[in-house]
Amino acid sequence: MNETDAKKRFIYGALLGALILAACLLLVLQEKAKPVLFPEFSASDALDGGADCYLNALQVLDRYAEEPDRKNPSELLLVSYRDRDENEVLLSLLVEPDEALYARLSPYYAGGEAKREMVTLSGYFFCEPLNAHNKGATSAFDADAQEYIAWKGEEGIAMNPVVLRFAGATETDYEAARRGKNLGNVLTVVVLFVLAAACGVRLLTLKKKTA
Repeated sequence: MNETDAKKRFIYGALLGALILAACLLLVLQEKAKPVLFPEFSASDALDGGADCYLNALQVLDRYAEEPDRKNPSELLLVSYRDRDENEVLLSLLVEPDEALYARLSPYYAGGEAKREMVTLSGYFFCEPLNAHNKGATSAFDADAQEYIAWKGEEGIAMNPVVLRFAGATETDYEAARRGKNLGNVLTVVVLFVLAAACGVRLLTLKKKTA
């Protein structure tokens, strides 16, 4: 076996292992996402970005960032809820232009302090760490949250760097949204396994060639 074939076998073997590992990890992560009920929250571990959740009184406070260079940008809003100990927790809500919620929250997108009624949302939400969505959004969230805390002048307001996506007001809506979200993951797993199979076939071909 020459050096070139040995390198090719190593590369295809490494790719095969990496693709199978990635597919398996994606399957595991897909099964981890389960709805967490609002009464189970506490001030210290309310949301960690690792599971979906249900909130029964999420108050939308302010828009603090948007996706640049888009005609209809996605919006990041500062929101708050009360945990089971009645402590206020600040986090983020991401709204895309194709969501029904986008039009309802449009008064928040205007510049300045336009008068508006505060919107309160109830329902199921997808949740992930804020820095996983947009690393630059973390500093913008920190600045807006700190400004809100200073304006409110209250002790014990917590900042939680996670971002929510509205998944539906009812359990039926949530399950439908979850299936749609998971479809992309399933297709990704299929593609990964197909690529792994192709690498496996190529690896077997090289073995036969060098035998």
